[in-house]
Amino acid sequence: MDPRPGVVISASDDRALFLRAEEVAAYRELATLVRRRPTIAGPPLDLPALDRLAEVLTGEDDIRLTEAEADCLDLLRNQTVVRAALPLRIRPVCVACGLASEKLVNPARPTKAASKSGEVAETIIESVGMLAANPVLAVVRFVGGMGQIRADVQADLPVCVRCDGIEFDSHAVTFCPGCRALREESVLVTCPDCGEDFAVGRDARTLWTPRDQAVGAGRLAYAAERLSLAAGQLENSLYSGQKEQLIAGLVAGDEPIALVRCGRPTDTMRGVALLLTTGGLGWSHELMTSKTVGGTVRWSQVTAVHLSGPLGQQALALLVRDEPPLVFNRFKGNGVQLGDRVCDFTAPGLHRLVCELSGLPWEPPTMPVSPAPPLPLPSPPPAQSTTPPLPPPPPPPALVPQQRPPGWYPDPWRQVRARWWDGRRWTDHVQR
Repeated sequence: MDPRPGVVISASDDRALFLRAEEVAAYRELATLVRRRPTIAGPPLDLPALDRLAEVLTGEDDIRLTEAEADCLDLLRNQTVVRAALPLRIRPVCVACGLASEKLVNPARPTKAASKSGEVAETIIESVGMLAANPVLAVVRFVGGMGQIRADVQADLPVCVRCDGIEFDSHAVTFCPGCRALREESVLVTCPDCGEDFAVGRDARTLWTPRDQAVGAGRLAYAAERLSLAAGQLENSLYSGQKEQLIAGLVAGDEPIALVRCGRPTDTMRGVALLLTTGGLGWSHELMTSKTVGGTVRWSQVTAVHLSGPLGQQALALLVRDEPPLVFNRFKGNGVQLGDRVCDFTAPGLHRLVCELSGLPWEPPTMPVSPAPPLPLPSPPPAQSTTPPLPPPPPPPALVPQQRPPGWYPDPWRQVRARWWDGRRWTDHVQR
């Protein structure tokens, strides 16, 4: 079983929210830091409820909060909105003697020394930019401090005027938008000096949602996590942008079934990624310009599914209501199974799967019958010659038996012996 990407937190029967695992960890750390430094600009904190909230945010199962714990979670969430709306400054505090410097540091102002500052100054600068991407983690850094800085790191940061120290703790401070007073508290609710309400974003975004919506968001996050892992298991992985496009097309409540790569008849070079879910089909096609085009089709929009082409080169065509048909080909027979359903990634197997998901009747494709070979044409009759026939050759002459000279007889053993005259004398008898 894959780890869950987050948990569903319920405050009552009619309101809940889904938080990813990293958000749960950030809220838990933020609650712990506020408990260690419980300074608040406003009414006192409910410290026992804050302790209980930090404890229940440690599990991996769904969480049920009391009203007091839910109020503490709302308070922590509001701090992310408040900190993003107010200016951020760093107040150095000497590590040796504890004297707080009157000179504040603006981490958003780039300086020559800050560009060479090292890890701590980079952490401060990254925390400012993190307010938009991960506000909870940014507030964790603001409340808990961002490490120690040295006097030679920031160009306009002098040494400690009391002990000549050069190492300082970096504490995040801000200003009241009403009276401009310096506020160093870890939790900002109302200004003690002028009564200004810091909850500028308290109603800007609703934290709680209906329980069904929160559960759907959790399932959607889990499906996106499984799809992200399956993209790396697919042959040659996915092209740039295809995974993000398929994840963006997921619908809450749809269960992923399979991820497969194929092609389109109009493009013989680039591939298409298909995501089949219980609710529809998502596809993403990368063009030659390194851009992706695609979309999603709900199964209720599919009116017919056709499989055509010779074996090994079959194309799957989906007829969509009020839209051009979708045609895919070049199925290699491999893909990634995302659920418990066993999938056949060949073209006939996907044809059957699409018919079952869309509720259309499926019939096994008929194999094309090879036509009978044509009958051979009759050979034409031989051409008639118009030249007169040649006369037959004359018979061979009869052999006349030769008469043997007298005194000669045949040598049946072929051992006749002879001698020769060499011009002066006769040779001895030799065998021929």
